[in-house]
Amino acid sequence: MDYLGALRMFVRAVEVGSFSKAAIATNTRTSTVSRAIASLEEDLGVSLFHRTTRRAHLTEPGATFYEHARGVLRGLEEARDAASAMEGRPQGLIRLHIPSGFGRLHIMPFVPDFLAAYPDIRLDISLTDVRVDLLSVGADLAIRIGPLIDSSLLSRKLAPHRRIVCASPAYLGRTPPISEPLDLLLHNCLVYTLQPTDRWFFRHQAEAGDAFEQVPVTGTLRAEALPELRERMRGADALVIEGSEAGGHQAQPAADGMRAPGRLAQLLAERRRRAAA
Repeated sequence: MDYLGALRMFVRAVEVGSFSKAAIATNTRTSTVSRAIASLEEDLGVSLFHRTTRRAHLTEPGATFYEHARGVLRGLEEARDAASAMEGRPQGLIRLHIPSGFGRLHIMPFVPDFLAAYPDIRLDISLTDVRVDLLSVGADLAIRIGPLIDSSLLSRKLAPHRRIVCASPAYLGRTPPISEPLDLLLHNCLVYTLQPTDRWFFRHQAEAGDAFEQVPVTGTLRAEALPELRERMRGADALVIEGSEAGGHQAQPAADGMRAPGRLAQLLAERRRRAAA
């Protein structure tokens, strides 16, 4: 039995006073309305109507059932209206996971304006470089840099991204020159612990395709958080480090260093770096 459909026919029969009029109102046959109400009576174990040739009158159990059935149908309509209204007016909680450095530079400065434009939205933002299972942590959206791990999740490219390599003038003044990616083998590189590999990937800017030159890098400092690397860059002995650009804007920690006194120097500018897979 289509219980919801039977409820609608029952309520309409009560409101119009007969099964035949209810059939007209619901665009069906009188026999269909009669069978639906008979099924309800069988399920409930009570008679809902006193039937006559001209009119159907509610029994006492029928009157009680009618009040509750009408409330159920009204609640369903309200639920549908509420859901439809949300489609037209964004509202609710959004759980967002984003890389820490990228989020501080490219997302957080715009959060106040976003919340002002959408006052019915609440944001729960997690700034972390640790890749988590988005479904297990209940995330709604996430921003990822570099190739995506195969998944059934929907994705959209937001902006082009390229990594840059830079170092402090003090470091460059006392170490061998860096003119090719392989020169990095002789240098002390700051390494993000959370990258899946210690290899840096390079391709000449004029080249196309997915073929990249891989260079294994090593260094005396490894860290999983950007603040530690940023502090290291502020010293006179700052080492070679990879920064990043997204959508034409530099991201931390490279941007902070290039704005600081003594500025970092960008290396291998004609080469394109990509994030580790």
